[in-house]
Amino acid sequence: MIYIDSKYARRLKLDQCKETRTNFFNFRCPLCGDSKKSLSKKRGWLMPHKKRNTILQFYCHNCQETMKFSYFLKKINHHLWIEYTRELLIEGKNFTKARKLEPEKKKNFFIVPEVKISLSSISQLGPDHVAYKYLLERKISKTLFETIYYTENYKYWINKSFVTKYNRISEPDERIVFPLHNISDKIVGFQGRAIDPGVKVRYLTVKLDESEKVLYYGLNKVDRTKEIFITEGIFDSLMLDNSIALLKTDYNKEFLLQHFSPNTLTFIFDNEKRNKQIRRCFRRLSQQKEFWLFIYPNSIYTKDLNDIVIYGMPKTKLRKLILENRYYGVLRKGIELAEWLN
Repeated sequence: MIYIDSKYARRLKLDQCKETRTNFFNFRCPLCGDSKKSLSKKRGWLMPHKKRNTILQFYCHNCQETMKFSYFLKKINHHLWIEYTRELLIEGKNFTKARKLEPEKKKNFFIVPEVKISLSSISQLGPDHVAYKYLLERKISKTLFETIYYTENYKYWINKSFVTKYNRISEPDERIVFPLHNISDKIVGFQGRAIDPGVKVRYLTVKLDESEKVLYYGLNKVDRTKEIFITEGIFDSLMLDNSIALLKTDYNKEFLLQHFSPNTLTFIFDNEKRNKQIRRCFRRLSQQKEFWLFIYPNSIYTKDLNDIVIYGMPKTKLRKLILENRYYGVLRKGIELAEWLN
């Protein structure tokens, strides 16, 4: 039973263990030791089993070990494991009955080892399809259509294929679907972009792996030896080669410093200086000694990179514009940002 597993997980006293939410435990992996360079890294997880959510499962993002909690407990603390098995035996007769009588619960978020996308790619739909036409209008290169997907009902597809997230599905939810990969090239989420301009919520993002702190788009396709652009949204990232997109304003500085060289990363936010949230993003980056920050020249009036291209600027010229108007270092970024905001 999961309450017994969780009870003994709390008694294990794992290194830097934190119960992020009920029955989800994050800690430094005792099998591989996690990173010796950084004692703050915690890549071991105990969470409800993918298929049997009545027990816990161990998984480490560093050594890739995976096993049921009972095996993990036996490896880590044999004496506690003996006590654990005795308690399971005492609960034995009631355990089987309880499982039969237990009401069906909503699916928990779980680690997905391999995701199969049961959707048609935009390239398969053909030039007469609404999604195909929409991407052309947004100036997205046809070479990318093979990696972008379409669904007539995004919420229904997510609930049926992966995890029960949306309680109400009263009408079709037509969207373009972008798979979200982690640094190991595994799909850990999706973002659905509404095609209908009348839809209130344009973007719906689903995280499949709860252990992923921040989701990005494009991690699987960037060359980390070259200049990398980090944009505020997916469509903006598709205007530039070798780019990734933030899905929220949090960019997880520790993750970026671990996997990238800070002087190769250029942050690009929307050109909305009166927007309080965007102003905070610019100020936050300007106070970081790492990373380049692009600041729009006064000659640019459009909202973002995608609009700049839609209104006629070639993508090659856009790249040059960014390289000529980006700044590095706290002092220089602060001076240029203050001038832009005034």
